[in-house]
Amino acid sequence: MKRFFSKHSIWALVTVITFVSGKQWSRSSRAKDVPDEGGVSQTGIEYRGALARSSSVSGRTVSSTSVRDSRKAKEGADKPRRDKQLSEDEIDLLVTDSIKSSSPIERRQAMDQILQKMRNSEMSFEDALAIGEALKEQGANDEWELLGYAMGVYQSDEAIAHLGKIPAEERVGFIENIIPGLASENADLAINLFESLEPNEQAKVRPELLRGLVDNDTAIATDYIYDSSDLENYSWRPMAELTRELVKDKGLQPALDWANELPQGPQRRDAWSSAYAVWASKDPVAAGESVNQIPDGTDRNLAINGFVSAHVHKDGEMAMTWIDAISEPGLRDAVTVRVGRQYFQRDPEAATRWYSSSGVAPSIWEQVTNSVEPK
Repeated sequence: MKRFFSKHSIWALVTVITFVSGKQWSRSSRAKDVPDEGGVSQTGIEYRGALARSSSVSGRTVSSTSVRDSRKAKEGADKPRRDKQLSEDEIDLLVTDSIKSSSPIERRQAMDQILQKMRNSEMSFEDALAIGEALKEQGANDEWELLGYAMGVYQSDEAIAHLGKIPAEERVGFIENIIPGLASENADLAINLFESLEPNEQAKVRPELLRGLVDNDTAIATDYIYDSSDLENYSWRPMAELTRELVKDKGLQPALDWANELPQGPQRRDAWSSAYAVWASKDPVAAGESVNQIPDGTDRNLAINGFVSAHVHKDGEMAMTWIDAISEPGLRDAVTVRVGRQYFQRDPEAATRWYSSSGVAPSIWEQVTNSVEPK
């Protein structure tokens, strides 16, 4: 099944890297907590190391010395200048305008200038680092993320070489910010970097790697999931994360079309369930109507799985009632245990009332309540 989508991709080419687009500016609005895509509650990555995100930079005050101090810390105050390095005043002006200007258009234009200079090789890597440090110090973390993406595209060699100079506690955060841009431009290099990380580090970085692979090409992202899947120790999470990225990047219907074209197997199962989990978390009524239109069978069962996994956080009793519509007994019991645990943990009294009138076997309910500490 490897490289299945290299020959059968749904989209020939997805995203050409253009950092002046509104898409990159809206990345901070991504959902931090997307419930139960494929089976278990998904919590967005909060850790960003030195590159943490925030939602707004409008109206912040900017220290006139922050850029100079950051630059001196990075390269030394007396280090000879190179031709492509900007003056301290030029960097100060760009950063100040990108954060402090009262006009969102002027802030956007200032950030565009920074990105354009990087694209045209008119900015050194040291200057990019200095600008990034200044943006971080001023709390302009959306712009930090965008700058990191650009560094991954335009200054990838320098960024990777710089990893050896970063304190260990900041290294994963730095990789997390540059790897989507790197993956969007050079998928193999990004994957090799990702695979050099420890498993716990990979768990933090994977969503951003997949984000960049989706920006590169959906086929490349899909092939990566298939190539890296260990079916003997299969985890639903990578495919669920990829599906979430596709829904955000392409929209729900293209993601459903993509999932429908996947070959039968655990990856398709998790992609289909995850797409409905994202849909149900955003529009449960529409998602429920869609589920009702699917003929009885595997796809309908998997759609219900995704629907109830997301909807249990909004209406636990209704979600548990939906489980009865799953026609495959083994899947129905598994979903009852998994989703029931979430319901019981969130509202044990309501979950217990539901159980008393549900007809669920006592052995299943015992699995629901075991090892759960109600909040």
